[in-house]
Amino acid sequence: MNLEISRTRGLTSFCAFFIWMLTAWLATAAPALSAESEKTEHPIGEWLLAGPTALPLPAFHDEDEHRKATLETLLGLPKIQMKELWPQAAGTLDWPGREPLRWTRVEAGSEGLELSVGETDVPHVAFLSVFVEADRFQKAELEVESGHLLRIFVDGALKSVKSAAEGVRRKDGPQGASQEEAGSTPGKITADLQLTVGKRLIVLETLRNPESELPWIVRAVLKSENENPQVDNPTLRATTSPEHGIRIADLLDPEAVSDLELSASGRYLALRLRQPEVPADDQTQWLEILDADDGERVFSMRGGDAVAAFAWAPDGRRFSYSTRKGKKSTLWLGDLQNGSVRPLLQDLENLGPHRWSPDGRSLFFAQGDDERKDETAEAGLKRLRAPEDRWAEWRTKSYLSQVSVQDGAIRRLTAGALSTELQDVRPDGRRLLFSRMVYDPSERPYSRGDVFELDLDSLEARKLASVVWFTGAAYSPEGDRILILGGASAFDGAGVNVPEGMIPNEYDTQAYTLEISSGDAEVISREFDPSIEQALWSRHDGHIYLRAQEGSSVKLFRYVVERKEFEPLESELEAVTSMSLADRAPRLAYGGSGVTQPPRVV
Repeated sequence: MNLEISRTRGLTSFCAFFIWMLTAWLATAAPALSAESEKTEHPIGEWLLAGPTALPLPAFHDEDEHRKATLETLLGLPKIQMKELWPQAAGTLDWPGREPLRWTRVEAGSEGLELSVGETDVPHVAFLSVFVEADRFQKAELEVESGHLLRIFVDGALKSVKSAAEGVRRKDGPQGASQEEAGSTPGKITADLQLTVGKRLIVLETLRNPESELPWIVRAVLKSENENPQVDNPTLRATTSPEHGIRIADLLDPEAVSDLELSASGRYLALRLRQPEVPADDQTQWLEILDADDGERVFSMRGGDAVAAFAWAPDGRRFSYSTRKGKKSTLWLGDLQNGSVRPLLQDLENLGPHRWSPDGRSLFFAQGDDERKDETAEAGLKRLRAPEDRWAEWRTKSYLSQVSVQDGAIRRLTAGALSTELQDVRPDGRRLLFSRMVYDPSERPYSRGDVFELDLDSLEARKLASVVWFTGAAYSPEGDRILILGGASAFDGAGVNVPEGMIPNEYDTQAYTLEISSGDAEVISREFDPSIEQALWSRHDGHIYLRAQEGSSVKLFRYVVERKEFEPLESELEAVTSMSLADRAPRLAYGGSGVTQPPRVV
């Protein structure tokens, strides 16, 4: 009995103590919570102003009662390219049909910024811009007050609209109607801001209604949350200075080079470009051809389907490229001499890379072939033929074909159970080099690249080598040897340069030369420390040019075949991502970037 009373008294004391503590905490925390819920106001006192300029209603705006163009219609029409805008004082905004507008730094009074156009019954438009800078992630609210029409844009995106003006006398009311009856108090609109570190561009588009009796005044206030008003340096400020640090958009949204290729003469440089740089649903890909001497653009193909591949003809004047739309692709032929472009092959599915024959009369291209479904597919079953059969595209095999440039006649060159990948065409045009990837789960590394040479007359294929960690292959200028890139364990471990018992790094790609007649392979890079990423055998000077990673940099090197020596080449970029050689000229083009260097082509 006493034990139960003691427990009850203890529980009662504990509850009383807990309630007392909770009450005390709420009493002390309430002011803080109340202070946090308040917003600190930052009136915007300085703007970059473009305009005002007259913006009459379009012709026949009131001809059709059902399609009448009003001021609200005019406000909703696009006027300037907001996504490309980053204004600065004294800069211009070219306005169609009128003199360019000039961005001018103006100060707003305590009641806001008043715009004046004199006595006129024509609508006018003006643009006000300001940069909002934050030094931490935070939420804010932009409140804009005006008696006229407004739109708020943040970093090019429309955030809020005020589609009516106040102070307009009602046409259906008595002539003596007061302004209060017609609505004489300026309206307000707000926009929520999700601010990250750095600057955001706010643009106000304001449209004056000439029927409004209210002055054309715009007043804007930023309201930030969870900010201490006593801090001398607030975390949120408005400025008209366009200077900014590096932004995510500066790294991910600029134009980037997907690939580059010099013409055989070295006179022209073709670039496959993309924007934004990272994969995105709205990514665009296009082609530009530049004069390699002065960088002037001589051809551009942008605005159509995505450009997937490009190749120069041996004459250095004609070229080919493929475009892709959905699952269908088209192979195009172009000529810089007469500016013509025509389709060679249309509506092909699974079209791969292509390459010209040395005589310029035909092209070799790869195309995927979808296999028919298993007989068990009707029963809802799939027979796995190999572990790789679980991959989505494993049953799609790629084969090589040849097409006539003149008439588009096609002949198939390869078939079989494995895909074939075009590597190179022999300089005399009589044979081509291709590879097949073989998956073998019984032996590490469980796959290998088999390199074949195909006789283009008889279509007989001769196997030249099996290479583990295979990366690529190319003919020598004379066509009697092959440059092969593969792992250190290739060719019975010829590229291994570590003590016995230690596993070599197979991602440290090695370069080999293979004598076609004898089948003898020689490793040329075993003592070369950088890891090779790309190698090209020049048909102009006979040297091998390499792009290789050394530490945190990717540099250019040259291998002098006669002396069997590597030479570093001076490059202006810290990380070279692509390179191309001219077949008949001493010219090399490359692209890349650096820690303090944006992507560019040299």
